[in-house]
Amino acid sequence: MTLTLELLVEAMKVDRSKMVCELDVIKAFILKYDKENFQERVLEVKKYLNYEYIEVHVEEICTNIYKQFRQDYHKREEILKLLFELIYADETCTYVEYNFLKKAANMLKISKTSFDFMRMKFENRKNKKQENKQQSYSQNGNYQKDQNQNSSQPKYTSELEKAYAALGIDKDASDKEIRACWRNQIRVNHPDLMESKGAEAVMKATVKCQELNKAFEIVKASRGMK
Repeated sequence: MTLTLELLVEAMKVDRSKMVCELDVIKAFILKYDKENFQERVLEVKKYLNYEYIEVHVEEICTNIYKQFRQDYHKREEILKLLFELIYADETCTYVEYNFLKKAANMLKISKTSFDFMRMKFENRKNKKQENKQQSYSQNGNYQKDQNQNSSQPKYTSELEKAYAALGIDKDASDKEIRACWRNQIRVNHPDLMESKGAEAVMKATVKCQELNKAFEIVKASRGMK
């Protein structure tokens, strides 16, 4: 558990971004495998995040994981999949992150076939999400254009209305107001604020922030916001 957490943290640090969506992947992992010690584990993770990224440390972690699971290839594959989940949490995979994944796979002795399959799977998922966003934007644009020709798209309109409701803001608000509202909602509902209330409260806050992010993406796409 500790070795896997340390490796996930190093994956967060590799591109120096340390995004909230990446931390959410780690928190979900802790909730699944060590719920009783959730708060302590999260504190450990935050402590590790303050340290510099050290390539030698990554090699040491991977070596120790391989020694521990030398006879359990499936477990090593699961750990690599977790790394992919974290790297692609923000729907991007930079050159530096790709090299990190490749090196980790080599040191964990994961086959090239498995590695390529995982990468293809996550790339396809990323591309699908981006296509859906573009399609949503296109659909909303067509709805506005054909509104007087009985060509409305009620399903998307309903989804857009739900997104505004989730953010708690009127659809007539400016882009600046919407962005400010989203940021404030994320700040108020952030899982870190719920750690003192226990794992269940953190889980609910995590789900809430995911819903807010999804709603914001829908609104952004409908308006063409960047």
